[in-house]
Amino acid sequence: MLSFAAALSSLAPPPPPRLPLEGGTPSCQSLDLPPKSKAVFSVFGGSNTQGANAVSLNARGGTNYGRANPSFARLLADRLRDTHLAKWNADGGSGPLLAGTCASLFIPPDTRLGTIEYLPNLGYIHEDQAEVGSIKAMLHMLHARGAFAFVVNIVSGRKRFENEARGSRQASQCIRLNFSENVVGCTGRDRLFAFRDKLALAANATGAHVVTIDADEVPHLFGADSFHLNAEGHRTVFNSIWRIYRSLPCMARHDRAARTQISEEAGVSCALGDELAPLVGEAAGFERTDLQPGRVEKVGWAARQPNASLKFCIRLPRKEKEAHEAELKNRIFLNSKDAMKIPLTAGFPYRISVGLQASHPRNHPLFGVAQVDCTGSCNCMCADAPRSKPGCRFDTLSNTSAVTITTYLNLKVSEADPAVPALAAQAGCPADACVLQVRNAADNLSAASDGHGERSKVVVRALIVGLSDFRTLHMMGLRNAAMNNARRE
Repeated sequence: MLSFAAALSSLAPPPPPRLPLEGGTPSCQSLDLPPKSKAVFSVFGGSNTQGANAVSLNARGGTNYGRANPSFARLLADRLRDTHLAKWNADGGSGPLLAGTCASLFIPPDTRLGTIEYLPNLGYIHEDQAEVGSIKAMLHMLHARGAFAFVVNIVSGRKRFENEARGSRQASQCIRLNFSENVVGCTGRDRLFAFRDKLALAANATGAHVVTIDADEVPHLFGADSFHLNAEGHRTVFNSIWRIYRSLPCMARHDRAARTQISEEAGVSCALGDELAPLVGEAAGFERTDLQPGRVEKVGWAARQPNASLKFCIRLPRKEKEAHEAELKNRIFLNSKDAMKIPLTAGFPYRISVGLQASHPRNHPLFGVAQVDCTGSCNCMCADAPRSKPGCRFDTLSNTSAVTITTYLNLKVSEADPAVPALAAQAGCPADACVLQVRNAADNLSAASDGHGERSKVVVRALIVGLSDFRTLHMMGLRNAAMNNARRE
């Protein structure tokens, strides 16, 4: 039998003490908020922001995950919980396109702090301008809201790519091809360095702060995969952010009406609420409406009479389409999934999503039927409609839902005959505009026959316009998530 001393000596040594967290009180104590409101801490990123914990590798180089670490963002949220409400927009493997395109939605007016951590996920789709442009849009919105912004650049180590190549044919091909610029699905250290530098420039241009941590320089702060920070790595990043944050004076300006500014090179744009106004060409029976006066502003364009019509002047990203198609000729795809989502939809190079308010029978006046058509320089139809059926019709009166929601009607869009664009001028639009018309098409007689009486209300809340590739695939998810209780004709 082992002696007590021998038994003690055989035990594993205790783990080293955790890195202490920085303390101190922030210099800025006046957050300039409405009464009884908390500031918003907007959190953006991937699995590192979530705290993914890479505890070991399997025989094929894959990662074995343990219980999540308290991430740098979680540590910040905990430290600021008395004054800030964390709004989480972090998802493993995600990129910045949706959040950047609709920045005014994801970064609400009361935002006073934001962290952006996307670097390890960038570069795979080889649409650098779209990805960087989306992060720039987020930084512009954070600055406009008067929020302190931090870009966290986490640079994966060489071992990450070596480990991946042990168990992945695609990863080994990436190394064999030296992470060539024209190979979709590959990104290496050199590309990460290029993105790191672009994001640092974008941060500097908007007064944001940059925290960079490189796995090859500080491997002890990363997990087994040389990709995810370990607990000490997260505490190190938190400390770097907190040292800067606590010393910053309050921002002088907070723009609650700021609008998303995203480069046309991104190939996708989003207009929400008051951002719709510059796109309105002709409104007959529709008007700007605050849907919940006296509370947080919720703006849409609403009709309260049958046959009301609203026409939007939409600029299709034609130049971006041509550039995208030219680049695709030289692209190499290593898997079928990328080969499907990167090219544009055949015959329909654009996609438009119309955000419509949907409600229930107890909400009066009752919601109607939205008929959506396109004229001018484009044709459109429901995303899942037969090729020969133009336009799209959607009933915004829900059968069973007891809530009022914004749901998204998705349209596949093609170019029109060059002789047609002159019709755009009749809608108050430029001659080359794609004119999207929303009409309240509920027929009072037929509406009454199904027990719902006069159907006089249609509300447009949003428009998303872009190329019909990965940039707008999220629209399908938006629709499917929100339309389960909506009647579609």
